Amino acid sequence: MQKYFLSKPEYSDKNNIVTLILKNNTKNDNRVLTEQKRLFIEREFSKLPDSSKNIVIVLSQNNGLTLNELSNKLEIKERTVRWHLKKLLDINLIQKHSK
Repeated sequence: MQKYFLSKPEYSDKNNIVTLILKNNTKNDNRVLTEQKRLFIEREFSKLPDSSKNIVIVLSQNNGLTLNELSNKLEIKERTVRWHLKKLLDINLIQKHSK
């Protein structure tokens, strides 16, 4: 449920009618963008070369890609992907997560 920003589901049973209640839980979720973060991302994204933009888009659509997987999806050399990733890391547009 957390994946979808939902609190734990609540159930009520009145007169043999079961009701499921799903509540939004975005207030304390660090995955939710603040207005300041959103503006920063928009500003920085607009300055990127197309290859870097494509990398950001593919990363946002796929969780946990390796360098090789990213290179294959974009059909560009790993060396080129690595260069773009370094630039994206340097401007804090992406974060590196190691296993």
